[in-house]
Amino acid sequence: MKVLAKDYGVKIIWFADENFAADRELAKELLEKIIEADLGLSLNLNMTAADVVRDADLIPLYKKAGVDYIVMGVESLKDDVIVDIRKNNPFTISKEAVRLLRENNIISLTNIIYGLEEESWKTLFEKFKGMLELDSDILNAMYLTPHFWTSDGKSTDPNSIIQKDLAKWSYRNQVIATPHLKPFELFLGVKLTEAFYHLRPKALWRLAFHKDKRYLQIMRDSMLTGVRVVLAEIFEFLFDTKFSPQGSTEKIPGQPNKMVESSPLILEQIPISQKN
Repeated sequence: MKVLAKDYGVKIIWFADENFAADRELAKELLEKIIEADLGLSLNLNMTAADVVRDADLIPLYKKAGVDYIVMGVESLKDDVIVDIRKNNPFTISKEAVRLLRENNIISLTNIIYGLEEESWKTLFEKFKGMLELDSDILNAMYLTPHFWTSDGKSTDPNSIIQKDLAKWSYRNQVIATPHLKPFELFLGVKLTEAFYHLRPKALWRLAFHKDKRYLQIMRDSMLTGVRVVLAEIFEFLFDTKFSPQGSTEKIPGQPNKMVESSPLILEQIPISQKN
């Protein structure tokens, strides 16, 4: 980090760790070293909402170390769905995590996954209402993506897959069919949710009058970037996205052939008796 900041003029670092605070004491030690180094960096982290709440006493330390942005994989706002996907962040925990971050002027970005339940206009509206209550700074809407190396991916019925182009398996594109909504309807619902959420009066007030100047700058930059992303996604959906008929996929795209998957990897062919 010192090399990046001093030799290359890097100003922002995003830690490539899905759960930065899994080891509380190690995270604390690292934050203290960052503070001591005084590099003037803006830091982005991924944490679970449960760890944010667990580390409530350390959140001021995060802010002092330069942490401006924390991404939380909330995934769902319904506790029964949270249990099904084996997460440890019931809605009350997620709300408390957002509150703690706001109290310390740290931006909260929450990932919400569409497709964990049978989506309909009703479920989309319920997600929107839940997000209003959660009140995080940024909503990152994602789609359920059944990668074959995950347990959920392996259990996905290939016949439900309507997007065979792996370049579109970016969590920003629909991959699995929804029984109650056509792809265009789900896309429209998600984009409207994002737009209405980020244009709610409370969010606009923070963009205009928040007391923390660093928060203001980052949020405004994030919103401008978000607008460009949404416009690019709309263009991609309209002109560069093709869906396959449901039932036309025989296996999870990208999944290796069974012969390759079950074949042992031969590292050496030298008989053991010839080795020293």
